[in-house]
Formats: sequence, structure tokens, C-alpha cells
Amino acid sequence: MVIINDTSKYGEECFICLENGICRLTLSPKCPDVAFLSTLIVDAKHRRKGTGNMLLVAAEKIAVEKGCNALTLESETGWTKDWYARHGFVVVGEGYDENMILMCKPLQNVQKRPKNKIKIATFEKK
Repeated sequence: MVIINDTSKYGEECFICLENGICRLTLSPKCPDVAFLSTLIVDAKHRRKGTGNMLLVAAEKIAVEKGCNALTLESETGWTKDWYARHGFVVVGEGYDENMILMCKPLQNVQKRPKNKIKIATFEKK
């Protein structure tokens, strides 16, 4: 697993990369105690093998390390909604269109990740 930290106009961004998947976590200074999972993608050939679970767990742990107490995301209303619900997310509102919903998961029971098993790269813009 490789973690890349960066900053953008939205705030701090963290990219969590595995060989067959990636996710992007955004931490906005406007809402410092809530992280937004803006992307979670697993190669279609490698789904149902735990890659999505590993990415989601890493994102949750990073959010906790950054001081967040909740993780939010926008999901489609189909199978992805059910997948996130199995991982503790609940629907809290509507998304940007009728096929999307806003989901949230409290992070009180998430433990921090072990530091020695993950490579971290930080890039700073000049």
C-alpha cells in the first residue's frame, strides 16, 4: 500500500494506492472533523477479493489520524449503496442527482493504522 498526501483547492487530499485499486480521501479546512471519500475504485477483474475493504479501512484509519470523527461519501443507489451499508455507512441525504445519495459513517471505533507497514509519500506544490 502506498499513501500519497497532497493539497488542492479543496484541502488536504490523500491517495491510497494498491496494485488493483485506489481511493481518494479529501479533508477540507471548512469542515475539519469530517473526511470525504471522493473516490474508491477497484479494477473489475479484482473485485470481491478484499481490495475495496482494504482501501476503505485504510481511508477510515487515516481520517481518524487526521482528527475526523466521521467519513462521508456520495454513492449510487444500486449495489454500491448496499456495499457501503455493509461497512457501517447510513444514508443521510440526497446526492447531486436522483441516482446519488449521501452516506456517512461515524469513526469512533476505528483504530489508527500501524506506521511501519505503509509507505507514505508527500508532495508539496511550489
